[in-house]
Amino acid sequence: IAMFGLNVTETMFVMPNDLRRVKTWTTKAGKFLGDVLQHSIDSHTLWWGYPGASMHDPCPIIYLLQPKLFEMKEMYVHVETQEGVNFGRTTGDPKGRLGRKPTTKVAVKADVHAVIEFMLSRLETLA
Repeated sequence: IAMFGLNVTETMFVMPNDLRRVKTWTTKAGKFLGDVLQHSIDSHTLWWGYPGASMHDPCPIIYLLQPKLFEMKEMYVHVETQEGVNFGRTTGDPKGRLGRKPTTKVAVKADVHAVIEFMLSRLETLA
């Protein structure tokens, strides 16, 4: 099991210069992707003040294809399944203080530039 939290995915930005690259793709798929990324960058900038659009969902897929682009740490992870204020909360034990056997590989760092470049280069083959 591999987990990608916001600590990693919110560093994974498609930036305006990446958007300019995508907008040079002349196919229908390229135009669509350019429009989607434009909307995403605009929304992230307006609502959260981010410099680009976070790429949450692509991270696990890219990890499966290029695991060396991510630093993963094995740790015990607990997901709260009981009703209450923490229902659904995911908690990791990166220092092993609970003494529990690791259950999950958790992304702790990524080569942001390489991940975004890999993603765009693959999408460009479709566009």
